[in-house]
Amino acid sequence: IYSYMKHYIELTIPPEYALLISGKWGTGKTFFVNNYLEKEPHKEKKFIKISLFGTKSVDEIHKQIIFQLIGTEEGSLSNSLIKIGSSILDSFGKKINLRIHDIPIEHVLKTLTKKLDKEIIFIFDDLERITVNIPEILGYINILVERLHLKTILLANESELTKKDQYKEFKEKIIGKTFLLKQDFNTSFDTFVELINISKTAIIDNKTTIENIFITANYHNLRHV
Repeated sequence: IYSYMKHYIELTIPPEYALLISGKWGTGKTFFVNNYLEKEPHKEKKFIKISLFGTKSVDEIHKQIIFQLIGTEEGSLSNSLIKIGSSILDSFGKKINLRIHDIPIEHVLKTLTKKLDKEIIFIFDDLERITVNIPEILGYINILVERLHLKTILLANESELTKKDQYKEFKEKIIGKTFLLKQDFNTSFDTFVELINISKTAIIDNKTTIENIFITANYHNLRHV
């Protein structure tokens, strides 16, 4: 999965499909991607990471994307208005106030990609946890993938996604490659231990016991480690 994600991110020709990394809750999908980005920073690219957990509308996603693109914290501006200068959205005139949903994502992305001089790559996490209709969110993602030719990585528990209406039909159109991420106790354990300052030796000495308890408990969720 690591090798293919690296290949996908480094493609010089837009693949025009999204990459899905699936796995049950707690298998470490987010951790896996964050760990990858630490080891492979790709300084010539800008990663826009969006958590979809609890998202109720496409407007919310749209807002998150714009705030990340212009490098501004959401809390520093009003929820309904954003000031964008003509240097970013020149065709809209000089320094005007716009409502978030009035800013076309196509124009923002095309303009800011040139301004940043970096390739923009999207990572959408917790796709199965959105409350907005699947066709609506996948339709939005399809604009990024097919119309704007942007690389997009999706993280989700696909076994939950398949329960949602029309997911399978939209998957065929948008998602070109799917990987199933399974738990890797040893790698996760070693990484967690590196973050510990207290009782590290005792924890390492009891690794086998901890692993046996984790397996016996049958949680299958690395958060319990």
